[in-house]
Amino acid sequence: MDNKWILMNFSHIYEEENFWKEDTWADRFCVLDCTDIEGTNCYVSPEGEEEIRKRIQNLPVRGIHFIDSGNYHYVTRLWLEKIQEPFCLLVLDHHTDMQSCAFEGLTSCGDWVKQAFHDHPCLEEVVLLGPPKEALEAVEEPYRQRLRTEVPKGKKIYISVDKDVFTAKDAVTNWDQGDWPLEEGISLLRTAMRENTVLGMDVCGEPQWRAQEGISPEERKINDRCNRRLCQLWLEEGGIS
Repeated sequence: MDNKWILMNFSHIYEEENFWKEDTWADRFCVLDCTDIEGTNCYVSPEGEEEIRKRIQNLPVRGIHFIDSGNYHYVTRLWLEKIQEPFCLLVLDHHTDMQSCAFEGLTSCGDWVKQAFHDHPCLEEVVLLGPPKEALEAVEEPYRQRLRTEVPKGKKIYISVDKDVFTAKDAVTNWDQGDWPLEEGISLLRTAMRENTVLGMDVCGEPQWRAQEGISPEERKINDRCNRRLCQLWLEEGGIS
């Protein structure tokens, strides 16, 4: 089975980070330069969405995909379109990403899970881990009844990780963050990967890229370490080809 390691560079942030350049797995990564696609930051235009589809059309869902900051979390929905069998979506995120989009006809980083519920005929349920209790309770029906908050077992799953679920000492993101220690998240993911059939996985939650000064050495160190641990997890539990 194909197993690709994809780096989708929308904001230039990965040019500042080093984890994917390391000898351990540098030759595994396929880098997609998406910096020239307009209408993609937080909200994606129909034209931007179609261009992203074109760039991933020949790539398998099987693999680990790094998709930039949380502003681009909606890209998960485009990877899910490749799945043609019943599956469960496992999301680690400090936010529900089930808000109502302010602009009709657009998908945003804040409503992509709701859009996936609408659009994907094979999506059976969403397991959402990380949001505060009050955020989960605010999810509208009928979506709330299809949400789960426990790790699934014996299912085919796609995993999406927004690093804003982790404490700020373990990940630096451009959104408000949760309080999960990184190793707690790694342990939970390892259990999920061992007890289910993993179809693919993506990771977002990079820090804000600043054109003039880039990111600080400390931000780079923290995020390289976090991404390195997620790469290692995939290497160990996601299978290699």
